[in-house]
Amino acid sequence: MSGSIWLRARWLLATAVSLLGLPLCVQAQEPPKSCSLRRVTELPLNESANRFTITAHINDHPVVMLVDTGAGHSAISPELVKRLRLPQDRRTSITVHGVGGDMRVAHPVIARSFRAGDGHLVNYEFEVANASVPGLTGQPGAPEGLLGLDLLSYYELEFDFPNRILTLYTQDNCAGSFIPWTGPFEVIAGRRQLDGQLFIPVSLNKEAINALIDTGATRSALGIDTAHDVGVSDDELRLDRATYSFGVPGVPVRAYEHHFDSFTVGRTTFHRAPLLIPDERLGVVQMLLGMDFFRPRKLWVSFKTEQIFLQLMPAERAVHAPP
Repeated sequence: MSGSIWLRARWLLATAVSLLGLPLCVQAQEPPKSCSLRRVTELPLNESANRFTITAHINDHPVVMLVDTGAGHSAISPELVKRLRLPQDRRTSITVHGVGGDMRVAHPVIARSFRAGDGHLVNYEFEVANASVPGLTGQPGAPEGLLGLDLLSYYELEFDFPNRILTLYTQDNCAGSFIPWTGPFEVIAGRRQLDGQLFIPVSLNKEAINALIDTGATRSALGIDTAHDVGVSDDELRLDRATYSFGVPGVPVRAYEHHFDSFTVGRTTFHRAPLLIPDERLGVVQMLLGMDFFRPRKLWVSFKTEQIFLQLMPAERAVHAPP
């Protein structure tokens, strides 16, 4: 669709070439293609309960939406569905997986118009799920929906959390350190799953695990099975501070705040880092790397090259403690 920041046309050019009369040794050689990085749009970020949101428009109504790289599909709240009287797509049923169990949704809903920045989609389908922290639903600035990987993964995502800006880019033929940053930054090779989620290697107590890049998570967390795998016993957890985290359906899940001897992301190691351990597994995910880590940093997420770029902003060094 011309002018859309969310959808990109994919063209297939079929060329018929007759080889009659040409020497068999002749082979066409394409010149090497250079990296092309194009800035698409810039979206102001607002903070809500230690997570970041944008303001989009659904059927011309302003909607606060959480930017969530851990969510597979974009969603809006049941209250917003009722208020906007959005119709269901009765041909489709969806199951949302997350901490706190599975929330089965009978049918997605259809937004006649969805706008964010300079982009516009028509007849786009959203899952129905709560995006706000319980207790904040309906409060000013609380998210009524979330942007997931179905929209975000088309782009290079540049999060400047300290300055509250999200910039979207598209790129072709780029690899390595192709981003337009100045000053020192880290490049971490990630791994993309079949569902589109991007994981990077981290270590806990010198044990290597994979962490999901999750801007929708307020706190970094690991499942209790992963905690056991890296040497944390149930006896140790009983001595930790008990707290709660919240799953996809908004139900509280008992959790522990455990201080790990070491927690390493890239070249940065934290000692006595407090991480949440919900009292259940996180499915196939070993760990969620959340906003307690990303907030004082610039973050570039490249789904296409499966890379993560990180830059700690100097002005934030003395303001934000490590997770």
